[in-house]
Amino acid sequence: MPHGKRAVILDAARDVFGERGINGTRMDDVADRAGIARPNLYRYFPSKDELIKRVVIAEVAKINAERRQRLPVEGSVRELIVESLAEGVERTDRDMLLAVAFADDTVGVTAELVATDDQLLGVELEYWRPILAHGRARGEIADHLSDEKIVRWFMTNHYFFMTSSTLFPADLRPWISDFIVPAVLQHGDVPSGDNEQKDHP
Repeated sequence: MPHGKRAVILDAARDVFGERGINGTRMDDVADRAGIARPNLYRYFPSKDELIKRVVIAEVAKINAERRQRLPVEGSVRELIVESLAEGVERTDRDMLLAVAFADDTVGVTAELVATDDQLLGVELEYWRPILAHGRARGEIADHLSDEKIVRWFMTNHYFFMTSSTLFPADLRPWISDFIVPAVLQHGDVPSGDNEQKDHP
């Protein structure tokens, strides 16, 4: 039953955050929407920041499921990573709740989440591991980098794309291909467009 009650609270929080904004939402508002007393809410989520984090993680998991549906794990791992990262940013930007999570007044909680939360890392690893395994099987991923280290790199860049969008071009794909992906490839491979004149064994 606790698991079910947590899900009810997370759904209620998502709805209220969407209506009132994260800063405009009180724990009382979430408790009322979930149909529970405020003290019971704190049994499941000891603080508003903790509730924000868990709602964000649930939303990230939803976006990852959408990306997985659209992007089959096949072909060049460079292109797959570029498209996955770019689409992740685009979907986050279109997701009202996550866009709010990266706003100035909430970004501190989001930064802590990206930097330290093992549950968020686990959700991201679940998405990226099949892609990285595919790349390793093709000999395209750097042997000395663990999946965890690579995914942390992707998460950090996603955070910067969302919080400092004016520093980056409107189309992130060339930027990701030139600067983000080479760090995780075997021999820092060059973009596919530059490979045309290169002989491959």
